[in-house]
Amino acid sequence: MASVQVSSNGSRFGQAIALRQFQLTADEPLALGGEDRGPTPTELVLAGLGSCKAITLQMYAERKGWPLDRVSVEVESQTVDRQTVILAHLTLEGDLSNEQRQRLREIGDRCPVHRLLAGTVDIQTLLTPAPTPYQAVSCTYYDELEALVTLKKSCPVIYRSETGAEVSRESRIVDFFSADKAEFLKLDDGTAIRLDHLIAVDGKPVRFSDG
Repeated sequence: MASVQVSSNGSRFGQAIALRQFQLTADEPLALGGEDRGPTPTELVLAGLGSCKAITLQMYAERKGWPLDRVSVEVESQTVDRQTVILAHLTLEGDLSNEQRQRLREIGDRCPVHRLLAGTVDIQTLLTPAPTPYQAVSCTYYDELEALVTLKKSCPVIYRSETGAEVSRESRIVDFFSADKAEFLKLDDGTAIRLDHLIAVDGKPVRFSDG
């Protein structure tokens, strides 16, 4: 399951994007009132499509042992008769036969993002509660969490998701970071959990700072 968090970053239209260990920015160009600090949402979608095609082709060619040296994909969105059309210009470098090139073009159209955009997607928008002010965990509890990182120990982690649902999983804490005036831990699969959303870690209930 893919999961991305997006939140306003304090500029007029800019958005902070958090996914796994990566931090990105989306914005609108100056002509549309933005500050042009990052790609537009549409550009991010097109980049995802081009990247997915290229990665899929490289994986397929590697598995087949085909001499695909380099893949380039230029993706553009057009409106034709009030219909959105996405054009993907595919360049394949390497000593490939015409049959191999045609096969790679077909395989590129089967990449996950192509199928996502070309298929019927059920998008459900749900209202969730606004985040509550961050409540710091106690220093001793934070030290115990840091010890688990040092020991590289896998342990049960119980926490509440952004929707308030209780989640329990066996995982390993690999890092800590701060964002939006709150502290987070990161699990070995890239999942980020706000510390005050923890219920218990390694069998020990969360403890909060008195201050």
